[in-house]
Amino acid sequence: MTPNTPILPPNQCFPEALDFSAPDSILPLFDLSEIADGITATVLADAKQIRLAGTVNHTDFTLTVDLSGAAGHTKPWQIVTAAKLFFYCYPQMYARFGRSDTPRDVILLIEDFDYEIACAWENKVHIHDRWLEQCPEDFDCLTHEFAHTIQGDWQDGYMPQQEDDTYMVERFADFCRYLYAYKGGLFNDCGWELQTPEEEDNPFDSVRFWVWLDYTYSTTHRDIIREMNECIHQCSEEYNAAAWMPDGSAWQAVFAGTGAQGKDLFALWEEYLASDSAYLSSGVEHKGDVSPLLQAAPLRGAIHRHYSAARTYLNCE
Repeated sequence: MTPNTPILPPNQCFPEALDFSAPDSILPLFDLSEIADGITATVLADAKQIRLAGTVNHTDFTLTVDLSGAAGHTKPWQIVTAAKLFFYCYPQMYARFGRSDTPRDVILLIEDFDYEIACAWENKVHIHDRWLEQCPEDFDCLTHEFAHTIQGDWQDGYMPQQEDDTYMVERFADFCRYLYAYKGGLFNDCGWELQTPEEEDNPFDSVRFWVWLDYTYSTTHRDIIREMNECIHQCSEEYNAAAWMPDGSAWQAVFAGTGAQGKDLFALWEEYLASDSAYLSSGVEHKGDVSPLLQAAPLRGAIHRHYSAARTYLNCE
C-alpha cells in the first residue's frame, strides 16, 4: 500500500456527499465508538453542522463540524475521520495541558475560502475544503491546529523568542502533532517526519529536540513541557522575553526538579546531538510500521508517564 492510498474505515460504506436534506442518513456515519464510548451525534441540517458530544475521562467535550462554507471537496469518510481524530487526541492534550479557560467546545470549520491549509484561534479550527482532497491522509495537520486551541493565548512579550520569531508557538503544535498523532501515527508517519539536526539545526527550530527533551527528562512528577506552558501563561515580569534566553530564569524554572536542572538550552542541545534520537528516521514506508526512531526509543509511550489513563479511556489504544 502506498502512502497516498486512503485507508477507509472497515465495514462501513460512505456516500460521496452528506445529504443535509435527509439528516437520518448522516447520523449512522458518525459512529465514534471505535475511539470512545458514549459519543452522540446531532445533525443541525439548516446550519449544515454535525455536533458530536461525549464524556472522555470524566470531562465533557463537544466538536461541531461546520460545513456551511464547504464545497464538497472533503469527503464524508474524511470528515468522520477528522471527528475521530478530535476525540482521540484532544482529550489527551487537554488532560496534560488544559487550563480553566481551555475550550472543551470546539468548532471545526471546513471551508472553501481564500486561505492556505488550516489555522486556529480561540475555539475554532479552520481547514481548507480542498486540503484533504489534495493530501487525502494529512489528518494530523488537525492535531497541530487542535494543539493551538489547547495552547490558548501565548502572549508575545512573555514567551520564548529567538530574534523576532515566537518560535515555540509552532514548535509546541508540532510537538503535539508528533506525540498525539492519530492512532499512534497511523496517518502521520507516512507523510510527516521529525527533522534531523541537518534540517533544524538549533534548539529554537527543532521539534525533534523538544520530543527528545520531554522523553529524556520529563517525569511523572515533573512534566517539562507542561511546566513551560504554565510559565508562559503566567505572563509576569518574572518570565518576560529576557527570562527565556538560553540560560534564563524561565528555563531554570521549567527544568527545576528534573535531570535538566541547572543546564542551559545549548548544553541540552549538545547532549541531544550526541544521542541516536537526533538522527534516526521517524518516517515509515507502510502504515502501521514502527519507525527506526520509535524502535530505539518509544517516544510516544512516554505520554503515559504523564497521563496513564489514556490507555484506559481510548478504545483503540
